[in-house]
Amino acid sequence: MRIAWFRPKLDRSFLLNETAQVIERLQHQHEIHNFDLHRAHEFVWLHAKQPYDVCVYELEDTLDASFIWPYLLRFPGLTLLRSATLTASRRATLRRERRLEALDHETVFDAETSGLMLRAVLMASKLVAVGSPGLADSLNANDPNVRARYLPLGLTLLNPITSSEQHDATSITFGCLAPTPRQYNLMKTAEKHSTAAGFPVTTLTNEQTPEAVLAQTNVVLALHPTPNGRPPTDAIAAMAASKILVVLDTIETADWPSLDPHTWKTRDILGTRPPICISLDPRDEIHSLALVMCRLCQDPHLGKNLAQAAQQWWKKYFTLDTSTKALETLLEEARTKPLPIRPADWPAHLTSDSTEHAKSILAELDCSIDLLEQSSSR
Repeated sequence: MRIAWFRPKLDRSFLLNETAQVIERLQHQHEIHNFDLHRAHEFVWLHAKQPYDVCVYELEDTLDASFIWPYLLRFPGLTLLRSATLTASRRATLRRERRLEALDHETVFDAETSGLMLRAVLMASKLVAVGSPGLADSLNANDPNVRARYLPLGLTLLNPITSSEQHDATSITFGCLAPTPRQYNLMKTAEKHSTAAGFPVTTLTNEQTPEAVLAQTNVVLALHPTPNGRPPTDAIAAMAASKILVVLDTIETADWPSLDPHTWKTRDILGTRPPICISLDPRDEIHSLALVMCRLCQDPHLGKNLAQAAQQWWKKYFTLDTSTKALETLLEEARTKPLPIRPADWPAHLTSDSTEHAKSILAELDCSIDLLEQSSSR
């Protein structure tokens, strides 16, 4: 299969870049051409010369991904939706381009998705793949014309860590694979509380690579407060490496059996599965994390059990093989799907080719931009 893959150029390491890992795996069976901002202009003539079987659009709520919109709207394909909303980037793009009338039209058109700026993408795509079964069900339920599918996130480790290597450590070290100032400050503040309570722990700086953090830590913090409709990539990497995992209790992690640090009882929607991580209440992050630090210092056996259960969870749900096989199925489905039908209220500017004004002037002069049409009329 010949595939055009649109994605922003990401600074994420290969370890946390699950799409790069999938592309590398797929390239053994398919011809994949990657298009970022600097190469996207080549797509139209390459597609005209030899049509691609499928266009894949990796879309998220960032300005770096905004260049993808015009191609996605004109050449329907498979959209990998990495965010549960596109509001910030789409509104910022239209304002920056001073297209305020277009912003007004899209805001009205998007009312059915509660202002998340998703409807145009959902309507223009042959298929939309999301990282959460619940989000896929929700998108399909809102509109019968939407074709949303669940695509499990999958990662692999370049240098797997064996169980014996993992659990021989005698100290507890905390770190973040995808550090942000917020996560780092939260970790350092909780460290002070833990030390004051008589349980000193070690925390890594926020300047190390994800690979270095994995090699040096027992506990990985993946504390992302803003839901984006898909599991945290750094949490999956921690599972794969058999690390003790601490997450926030959000919609993305709600179906993971986890421990509540206030009661040390298991949160599990099925009530039968062993915990694979510790989940913090977003309203009480610092205190909850300090409780986690103290408990893990006291009870290394608990940490060992959590780390091993997390790796088993990864093997069951989030391996690269699982993700690649699921994506192969979606690519074939997208290849054979008919073009989506635009709704009656589709904003004209979304698929405008910017020649409307010129055509209207030529029409007043009884002229056409189609040379063949002009020749046949004479």
